[in-house]
Amino acid sequence: MSELDFETVMTVNAHVQKWIANKEIVHDTGNKLIGRVAALWRDIHRQKRLNLPDCFQGTRIKGGEDSQRVAFPVSHVQEQILAPGMFDNLNDEARDLIYLVAETGIRPSEAVNVLPHHIVLNHEVPYLKIVAEKRVTKTKSSPREVPLVGLALEVMRRHPQGFPRYYDKAASQSFDRCPG
Repeated sequence: MSELDFETVMTVNAHVQKWIANKEIVHDTGNKLIGRVAALWRDIHRQKRLNLPDCFQGTRIKGGEDSQRVAFPVSHVQEQILAPGMFDNLNDEARDLIYLVAETGIRPSEAVNVLPHHIVLNHEVPYLKIVAEKRVTKTKSSPREVPLVGLALEVMRRHPQGFPRYYDKAASQSFDRCPG
């Protein structure tokens, strides 16, 4: 490893550790940041054919604790996010996408990209097939079958062809200005 590589890695690592110590970020976020810089570094080395060793190998910051994001209180979801009339100005697809995501926990990008053959309504327990078709899934465990019950089942019965208005537009999807 060259001196420049070592100094770069140590600089990035020191900054991230300082942010963690100051409670500006948590360990998991720090490791994600280092991982992104490392991926960029590897891409540059590969594209420029520098054939340098991976100087970020073994730089994961130890410590921290596994934690989950804190969920919104049920009262907040019911009274603020899903308040009656909250989505009246949205078109039917936009409104139903919000309900589908809220009811099932699937990612918005998964919801907008559901295709008709991913929607299984004529089964004892209706479900959505979340699969990597014409795209890459976020994680290895992302492909799955998601049961449809309650409001989510109603939504998919209204949209058995999926959501053509938003299909393949998850990156630019915004429901705050959807006309009716």
